[in-house]
Amino acid sequence: MKRFIILLLLGVVSGLSGCATHIPQTAQEFREATAESRFATMETVVVKQPYRTVKQTFKKYSDKCLDRAVEVTSCVNNACSTSTREYTPTLLTTKPGFEMYLQLDMSNAISIGANDPPKNGMYILVVDVTPVDKKSTKVDLYSGKWGFSTIKKAVKGWATGKVKGCPDLMAS
Repeated sequence: MKRFIILLLLGVVSGLSGCATHIPQTAQEFREATAESRFATMETVVVKQPYRTVKQTFKKYSDKCLDRAVEVTSCVNNACSTSTREYTPTLLTTKPGFEMYLQLDMSNAISIGANDPPKNGMYILVVDVTPVDKKSTKVDLYSGKWGFSTIKKAVKGWATGKVKGCPDLMAS
C-alpha cells in the first residue's frame, strides 16, 4: 500500500511538472512555442486580396470585434463560477507587412505555467500578413490546435474578404 501511494504521488508530481511550462511573453516566443508544440499549429493561407485591402479590413475589425470583455459562467453539479475573458488585439506594422496578435486575460483563472502571463494576458493567436504580389497576400496564423475556432475562422474570413463581421466570443 505504501508503495502504491508513493507511485501515485510520483505520477501526480511528474504530471504537474509536465503542465508547468513557460508561458510565452512575446508574440515571437508564441511563434517559437507553436513550432515546438504538438498542441499548436501554424497555418499559411495565400488569399486573392491585395495586401492593402487585407490591412484595411484587419484595422476595421480587430478593435471593433476583438477588443472586448466577455463574462462566462460555468457550472459543475451545483457549483457555478463566473469569470471574465478580456481579449486584447494588437496590430503592428512590420517590414514587409503587419502582424496582429490577440491576447486573453482571464480573471479568476488558475495559472499553470512556470511564469506569469504577460501584460494583457496569454497569447492565443498571432497572425503575420505579407504581400505576395499586387493581387495576393500571405497570411500565417499561429494558434493552439483546439479552441478559439470562431476567432480563427473570422480572421481567415477577414483576409479572404468572405467575412464582414465579428466572431462570437462566447463560443470561443
